[in-house]
Amino acid sequence: MREYPADLLEEHARLSAWVEKLSQQYGGQIEIRVVDPQSGPGLWKSLRDRVRKYPAFIVNGRRLTGWDREALEAALEDALPGSQAAAGQPGAGCWAAAGGAVTSL
Repeated sequence: MREYPADLLEEHARLSAWVEKLSQQYGGQIEIRVVDPQSGPGLWKSLRDRVRKYPAFIVNGRRLTGWDREALEAALEDALPGSQAAAGQPGAGCWAAAGGAVTSL
């Protein structure tokens, strides 16, 4: 990974830390998967959800961009079973993209 630009490596490290923290915080309530945006599935998700700015987080169809952790956590809380906003919906579905990596939550 040393051949990648420093800013991309920093963004990747920052997103990885967020994903790790969210994994610890929400445990089995959310599912986390990593998808390469240059792969077919990653490109499809970016196009489907009209992602143009990174990082981007899609939580049950709601698009959030930037590093606003409070907004992301609020969207996840709303999407989790038991919340009023998630009534009648399955568990939280989220994916995130930053630089060279797309992460599904």
